[in-house]
Amino acid sequence: MELETRPASDVSTDALVDAFNNGYSGYTIPVHVNEHELRHHIEQNDIDLNQSRVAVHQGKIVGVVLLGLRDTTGWIGGLGVHPDYRRHGIGTVLMKAALETAQALKLSTVQLEVIDSNTAAYVLYQQLGFAATRKLLVLSSPPQLPAAAEAMNAAPTTLADALQLHQRFHTSPPPWQRAHRSLSQVSETVRAWVSPDVNQPQAYALGYVTGSSIHFLDMACASDQTATLQTLIQHIMAQHDGSTARIINVGEDEPAASALLNLGWQTILAQYEMHHPLVSFPHSG
Repeated sequence: MELETRPASDVSTDALVDAFNNGYSGYTIPVHVNEHELRHHIEQNDIDLNQSRVAVHQGKIVGVVLLGLRDTTGWIGGLGVHPDYRRHGIGTVLMKAALETAQALKLSTVQLEVIDSNTAAYVLYQQLGFAATRKLLVLSSPPQLPAAAEAMNAAPTTLADALQLHQRFHTSPPPWQRAHRSLSQVSETVRAWVSPDVNQPQAYALGYVTGSSIHFLDMACASDQTATLQTLIQHIMAQHDGSTARIINVGEDEPAASALLNLGWQTILAQYEMHHPLVSFPHSG
């Protein structure tokens, strides 16, 4: 198949939205974005459209790969192929183009996430040199949370203070979308809470409250304060009685995973975080 790769910045926003949605058509979980949502994804996750690529066949965009850049690390923020053109190696071509771009930019590593049941993609990434480093969980609250036994409070705090706690409590780098850089670019409507109080915080949570749902962006605690984080989440949910909540990409070894699973939260999706060191990746040509 005759195929050309071009910078994603060369195509219109509408064309990029269509390419992204077509690429995720029939995906394991429903993915469909509008222009605003894609723009938000690009801006919050430092995706560089000049370094991202679209695949073009006979004038038609048939695939896209988005590449985020931070210091010496890259992140695959989306890879998709139009359903009519799958099984022709286009995903491999796009991934190799992204890795060669990263190599040319002298990045040290590229990372991505892949749903654990997406065996074909997982095998492709392994063949390209990626290795799984940890499992990430997407968690959803149960219909009813157990009441908090301890009289701790979910005290509101500022985004700036919450981001300081993010750096203090995360002893290993969190996934890309929960990294300090991503969270520093969130909307001013974001809410932040700490426990037991603002003067001596031992746990914190950050998220959006919209109607009857809470989308937690991050939560963390001091190394020995998992119970405090658990109680904090109970109080936040009690303050928004009847709400449902979720959080994406929590490392299964994080205190947050233990706290939420202890509260009966359900794993609705699991992903592997994979990394590719670039020192040995060959240039084409």
